[in-house]
Amino acid sequence: MAQTKFVEKKEGHIFYLSVPEYMQSTRDLNDNATLQFKNGRKEAYIIVIEDSKEQLRDAGAAFENLKEFTEQMSKSFGEKLTRATLSKPTNFTTKLGDKGMMVEIVGRTDDIDAAYLCGYIETKGYWYQIICWTLQDKKKDLFPDYQKVIQSLRE
Repeated sequence: MAQTKFVEKKEGHIFYLSVPEYMQSTRDLNDNATLQFKNGRKEAYIIVIEDSKEQLRDAGAAFENLKEFTEQMSKSFGEKLTRATLSKPTNFTTKLGDKGMMVEIVGRTDDIDAAYLCGYIETKGYWYQIICWTLQDKKKDLFPDYQKVIQSLRE
């Protein structure tokens, strides 16, 4: 199998994310996302949502730790799907040492069997959600790239 080439992108309050070269920037996937990429032919999609810890605290939505953030965000996301199943979160560390957790979620949305790999990362001042998705039958091909994308985030 050919090695996927990744390209680093800079976004938001200044963070970097490496995405597969086959994906193009878009603005039509999610109104709350800072960064969005897609490849419609491959059915590959990625969004990044960043939340300032200070702004969340001021809004009364602070999280105690990464585990609480991951559980609340993945549960909320899963509730938007039909017949959703969520994997147990797995821990990882980004290249710069920030802690993260990944959760696999499969379910139906708009009569489509979809598979999501969601990454949740805590930095000193921000919470990040990196949501990558595809069709369930393309999961095996795309999830290895999605794991690299999620683990590449750095401020």
